[in-house]
Amino acid sequence: MRAPDSLPDLVVTKNRKRKSTCGTILPFRHVPEDLRKAGMRDHVRRRRMGQGTMPLIALLPDIHANLAALTAVVGEVERLGVDRIVCCGDIVGYGMEPAACVRMLRERGATSVLGNHEAMMLLAMRQPSQVPSREASRNNPVWNGIHRALEELDEGDVSWLASLPRVLEIPGAIVAHAALHGGEGWPYLLDSKHARLTLDLMKRHGHAIGFFGHTHRQEWFSLPGDPANEPRETSGFRLDEGVAYAVTTGSVGRPRGSNPNPTWTLWDSERKVFEFRSEPVGNSIRPMSVSD
Repeated sequence: MRAPDSLPDLVVTKNRKRKSTCGTILPFRHVPEDLRKAGMRDHVRRRRMGQGTMPLIALLPDIHANLAALTAVVGEVERLGVDRIVCCGDIVGYGMEPAACVRMLRERGATSVLGNHEAMMLLAMRQPSQVPSREASRNNPVWNGIHRALEELDEGDVSWLASLPRVLEIPGAIVAHAALHGGEGWPYLLDSKHARLTLDLMKRHGHAIGFFGHTHRQEWFSLPGDPANEPRETSGFRLDEGVAYAVTTGSVGRPRGSNPNPTWTLWDSERKVFEFRSEPVGNSIRPMSVSD
């Protein structure tokens, strides 16, 4: 499979306010816990002093209308003094409280990219004959969540979701819900083969790092021959210059695997460090299977 020559939608919207079979596998430079925490504290201190540092960004993936999980994550985001919230798509779908989740994010000035569940909701709104009816969706968790969103969201919320881009440029990185090489589809970044197609496309367009949702996992990939071309599951990493990285950021509302807690990613755009985060909220979130 060959990567396309252009990013989805042919434009990047600017935000203003498994093991590789080739290449040498080298680890990311892990940031020691004490230095990482000190760096984050220093970032917040300098920002509050008005010294014009680059923003600290919370990347919230795949919330899926889970208000309890979102509330826990937003509480930690605000405690950390994060500058900006950016969602990696799929704010709606599956869960019971899509309107409350969308409004919590909008009230905090969050930005987002379009996810496949938002796209399905818009399709159901514009072409209802092309999707299962409300009654036929009772036992289908995907379409049941889509219809619930349509019932609960007001016109302003729907308009906001309809305005979301497929790809968003943030300081030092780009954000998308799914892999970039899928055109109008929504491919997953599940392994190095698929990651390579997206990484090739990123490098061609001059983007060193991309943050993605959709897989509901926290992993990262780089090209064979570059450092860290095997996905890892560790917390804080500083990026190497001249290397492209694709990072899947987890899931706030429906994490995959045995961990039931919300997962998200913190991006320090000044120090070029990202950190995988998880917030304990007990067993209020059902772990997802791969087929979900």
